[in-house]
Amino acid sequence: MTEYELVYLLSEMLNRMWFLMQVWMGVAFAYMALAHFYGHTLNGITVAILTVAFLTFSLSILAMMNLNLASANGYDSDLRQIMEIGSLSAGTIAFLEQREQVKFIFGPLFGISLLLTLLCATFYMPYKCYMGTRAST
Repeated sequence: MTEYELVYLLSEMLNRMWFLMQVWMGVAFAYMALAHFYGHTLNGITVAILTVAFLTFSLSILAMMNLNLASANGYDSDLRQIMEIGSLSAGTIAFLEQREQVKFIFGPLFGISLLLTLLCATFYMPYKCYMGTRAST
């Protein structure tokens, strides 16, 4: 593939990952809002179904993110091989350097924050349901 095609595909993979994260954050926010406003009125079966659905959706998003990340890393590797053999444009070199910095700095921070969000969101609805049934007795 040409340099242009590889940079375009790498950029599209990153855009797709960003889109997936926006979708996941929207669903996570809706799940937490549902828990906050209606958690005390939901029964245990409904909470279990919603929690399993949210976890299943989150795991599928994670699988798609890993697939896109593996593809992006492959395109990155191809571009670096082209850079060793020949020359890349200054924009592509800057893109690769910037991607490396972002991956090194924000990758672990982003992963930890997503994990904490997932854990908090997952346990918030059962907690609100438990506290609602406990308060009503």
